[in-house]
Amino acid sequence: MMSEKEEEQLIISFFENTNIPSYLETLDLIQSINGWFQVEAEWGEFNWCLFNEIWNKDFNDEKKLRIVGERIIERGGLHALQMNYYAVTHIAETIYINKLYNQDDKFIIKSCISSLLKIAFNGLKDEDGNIWRN
Repeated sequence: MMSEKEEEQLIISFFENTNIPSYLETLDLIQSINGWFQVEAEWGEFNWCLFNEIWNKDFNDEKKLRIVGERIIERGGLHALQMNYYAVTHIAETIYINKLYNQDDKFIIKSCISSLLKIAFNGLKDEDGNIWRN
């Protein structure tokens, strides 16, 4: 079992040693899932650029992730934020599945990425005062 510090280092290492696929590649990944047309509709090049900017050790920075969430809400609302949450977790999962991580590390990476996004996005509001909770 990993310590919290070891998990944090694994996540930092993951983002430092991988690149987010190109926008078109991410679109192909999303389109490959049957029924994900809503995710596809909300995943745009602007949002890809936002995540591309922090696809490094900054992904572990709650404040920087929160800013990304706020910018997504400004352009598309809470629904867009939720769909982008799904997109990013799936994109990350696709990357680490293709890398040489053991099952425990894959589980930790998936869990940590999901948790980082949930913590950063929790409580964000749209212009009508609706709150994102997950």
